[in-house]
Amino acid sequence: MRLLERNPRLSGLMLGLAVLALGGVRAQAQPDTLEISSTQPGSIAVFPKVISDGTRDTIISLTNTTNMMAFVHCEATNGIGECVGAPAGQTYYCNSDVDCDDVTDPTGAPLEDVGPCDISWQANDFGLILTAQQPTFWRVSTGRVQDPELLSGDACSTGGQSQQICPGFFLGDSQAGASILPAAGAFRGELRCFQVEDSSGALSTGNALKGEAIIEWLGETGEGAGQISAYNSLNVQGSGTAPAELFTANLDGVEYASCPESLTIDHLAPGASDPVSGADVEVELTFVPCTYDPLNPTSMRVLFNTYDMIEDPLSGGDTRACWANYTGSLDGALRDRATTYLRTTARATQTGNCTAGSADGEPCTADSDCGRGGFCFDNSCNGGSAIGWTCAADGDCGTGGTCGDPSGILGVAETIYTGSVVASSADVAHQVGTRETADSMSTSGDF
Repeated sequence: MRLLERNPRLSGLMLGLAVLALGGVRAQAQPDTLEISSTQPGSIAVFPKVISDGTRDTIISLTNTTNMMAFVHCEATNGIGECVGAPAGQTYYCNSDVDCDDVTDPTGAPLEDVGPCDISWQANDFGLILTAQQPTFWRVSTGRVQDPELLSGDACSTGGQSQQICPGFFLGDSQAGASILPAAGAFRGELRCFQVEDSSGALSTGNALKGEAIIEWLGETGEGAGQISAYNSLNVQGSGTAPAELFTANLDGVEYASCPESLTIDHLAPGASDPVSGADVEVELTFVPCTYDPLNPTSMRVLFNTYDMIEDPLSGGDTRACWANYTGSLDGALRDRATTYLRTTARATQTGNCTAGSADGEPCTADSDCGRGGFCFDNSCNGGSAIGWTCAADGDCGTGGTCGDPSGILGVAETIYTGSVVASSADVAHQVGTRETADSMSTSGDF
């Protein structure tokens, strides 16, 4: 048998090269120009469309793309709205009172007077610690708890407290029992995951995060049944230097990437047939404000400009919302057109958002008109904050009101095919330009 003698000088050289290579991999290069990207990692991962309402469910995946441990703070905001006048046992989701004017019961018969739309804006948060190059995932309806005894090939199962036990390993906040919180009841909203320095929750611009949302249509029959759509998270890149504020990201193009000036989506026209398969098509556009504060949700008004194949324009808008899911039947947004393809541009209207002010004493028709903590009685608000409302002047913000700059928007487009072909697909909206006015995203400060 021939023995091979180990060359100590060669071994030392190889070890040194390995160390240098590792050091080179560990160094996280910072982008020359900060962007909000769906392909490159960032310091904030935004999932504009997350749904778990009995018809659809969503699986979220989140990955630490660096060779260093990453601490993550996530904020899940439920922007669900329901028509409060719906008959017992029937639920109709809405973005505004307009949505409650055009609904049908399970037999297809039209219903009247099922409004107004009561919108619940509730934020819930949790923390994660991801090891080097580590992905993790969870189902929104069940959350997730860790079970390191499950092998990687084992199937997930529902565990205690209605949470899902999944294979793999992740570290979570010890106070939360290493768990990701499930949605409380129906959830139709957004998720934002912030990279933070450590368990203090202070923001980091390490650009480690990217993710994917998989929207699953449940059931065996009905619209989209059994199909899935998937889109990449929108990742806000950071400068690599410590933010000026511990818990607020300044999206000014210097500290974090600026938000887009507008969004563009090319899509099949609602009500049209797919020219290849002949399937009927429905389009959903989902938007969230760039500016985010879990304590005072920011609302928005979206202006649409839709162009058909001969560039004939159609404009429309919508009332305020902090999470908006539009379909082709929504009046003032997309409408059926005698064309196959449309190009839709969307931007926040040139109104502002209240940065100060009380809703107490302001006129109202529903509790949702009275801001955070208020309720509507006898068409007048009792209590409530106006912060985050859309406004055109200080007077729109109630007592002591101040009308600040409007927020930019981020969005996702989902296409649902029915009829001859049942399928669905989703993608983030194309971003056009950058805003001159800086937006901001804040966390609750806890890990």
